[in-house]
Amino acid sequence: MKNRLYLSSLLILLMFSPLVFAIPPYLGVATGENLSFNNPSCLQATKKVLKNDGFQKVVQYQQSTSIFAAYQNEEPYHYKALVKCLAGSSVIVVVVVANVAINARKKAELLLQKIQHSTLNKRAKIIKNALKEVAESVTPPKKEPLAEEVEKNGDKQTSTAEQYTMFTIVKCLDRAELSLRNSGFYKDFDFDDDSIYATNENGFKGLIRCVNSESLVTFKVKGDNASTRDKLLNQLQKNF
Repeated sequence: MKNRLYLSSLLILLMFSPLVFAIPPYLGVATGENLSFNNPSCLQATKKVLKNDGFQKVVQYQQSTSIFAAYQNEEPYHYKALVKCLAGSSVIVVVVVANVAINARKKAELLLQKIQHSTLNKRAKIIKNALKEVAESVTPPKKEPLAEEVEKNGDKQTSTAEQYTMFTIVKCLDRAELSLRNSGFYKDFDFDDDSIYATNENGFKGLIRCVNSESLVTFKVKGDNASTRDKLLNQLQKNF
């Protein structure tokens, strides 16, 4: 319901914005939900995507999380766009105005896809650089890594499940992080190139691995109680 109210307000804003010069235009709307991002990174990615896609006029009003953009040519609606970044609701909304209805919808979906991809790639790069700096400046204690501990072959205290995915490695790792946190695994949080792992408050250890070359996701939970392990394993899959 909240997202619908946001969308309604955006449509009204677009129709009364300086980008609209003719009536009636065709509106195409694309919405990305349950995303992990912050508004500055989303806005920066949006500006870059719009400019790379041919929008010459890209405007962000001061202190606003909305960006307006337009093609500058002889066709009145080829194209005009409004992008709204709502980090608090984990939502990105893209509205495109065009002369042809199907073009408006396709352009909105394409822009949303590019913005999501750009935002996630930037976030992954920042995390990777931060981890690299920490690794170079801190000497960790000599103990068995959590990932290796969870993945011991033949360990009877580990429950495992697998499923296929069409996500890219960046999107897969992003979903893995959300799944672990939403399932209660938030202590000793860490990750490497293809895995994210953490411990919950009861000492159970969880790991999600993205095997991009095989379009496969592996879920593992290590702990003493088999019933609890299986419940946590199902929760990880459900939240992914």
